[in-house]
Amino acid sequence: MIGPLSIDAYLPAFPRIADEFGVGASAVQFTLSTYMLGSIAGVVLTGPLSDRFGRKGPMLCCLMLFGIASLACAFATSIELLAAARVLEGFAAAAAGVLLVATVRDRASGVEGARIQSWLVTVMMVAPIVGPLMGSGILAVASWRWIFVLLAGCAALWTLVIATCFRETLPPERRHAADVRQAFRGLRLLADRRFLAPAIAAGVSLGALMAYLAGSSLVLQGAYGLSPEQFAVLFGLNAFGIMLATGLNRRLLHRFAPFQIMVGGMFASAAAALMLLAGAGLAPDTLVAVALPLAFLVASWALIQPNAIVLIMHDHATHAGTASSCLRVLQACLSAVIAPLAGIGAATSALPLAVLIAVLSITGLALTVVLMSRSSFPGVEPVCDSAAAA
Repeated sequence: MIGPLSIDAYLPAFPRIADEFGVGASAVQFTLSTYMLGSIAGVVLTGPLSDRFGRKGPMLCCLMLFGIASLACAFATSIELLAAARVLEGFAAAAAGVLLVATVRDRASGVEGARIQSWLVTVMMVAPIVGPLMGSGILAVASWRWIFVLLAGCAALWTLVIATCFRETLPPERRHAADVRQAFRGLRLLADRRFLAPAIAAGVSLGALMAYLAGSSLVLQGAYGLSPEQFAVLFGLNAFGIMLATGLNRRLLHRFAPFQIMVGGMFASAAAALMLLAGAGLAPDTLVAVALPLAFLVASWALIQPNAIVLIMHDHATHAGTASSCLRVLQACLSAVIAPLAGIGAATSALPLAVLIAVLSITGLALTVVLMSRSSFPGVEPVCDSAAAA
């Protein structure tokens, strides 16, 4: 939950932050970009180090750093200091995400891994439901700074839970010598179609989701006049849609292979993006014409992301941290570019955001289909036995 909560909780506060520091909306959105830049550093360093030192120790360090960075955000006296503190927050949150993916790969692969990823997405989607509601609730009675104070408190609680309840998943005999250069050498995976095809799917789906996260607050509150509380409710409903889609994904895994579900999810995402583009262009004053396609677009992420991660990690059991780092670098670079683009014209119209999402979804679908048509994905077939069906 640490990643989405650190983004979603402060989305309703964008207008307040801009007013307090006397800056434009793009300057506030830049704090999302710096968050993503920090994420890149976090994923590059954490993967190889976790392959050497295990998962639990680095996880505790990440959570403590996240708490310190959140307090720095709370006491920032300028937008520049806030952006700098968000770099550290992004570093810690992304590192935790790398460790999560590597931990799942330590325990399971194939269809079982996809099921675990789906359960984790369900848990993770509590954050987009709770985050905006928490942020808007704090804004109703206090300054936006208390959002980050609460995040620091959550980090302290999570640190205690991990320290007392989490069992190490990478025993010493399976560890490798720490070499940060391994993460950069891992970029050679981008030449492997069996890695690149699902990596593009995962990257583009997260990029479209990031465009939604970065632009929806300004579009829905600026162009459509929703209050922070109304935005939080609508945002939470979309997150609930992801939870329903993850349940559908778990059922589909009994009958279809993960790569089939992933491609189907990408087709659904492209269709939703075209619906959004049509709604924003033909009915710009109708909220439902934008809100409904956004809901379908966000839900499709739950069909793409878990299955793409399983396909990516399938051949990399011995260097799960490094492979996870490579994926996260790709996603973070794409998200860092998309976040400021999503704010262009967002306060007055949904059309620029719709165009950006449509370009991402359709291009990603085309690239993935071409790459996957030339590759095979053995070892990740659906499970059809009676026990699994039950």
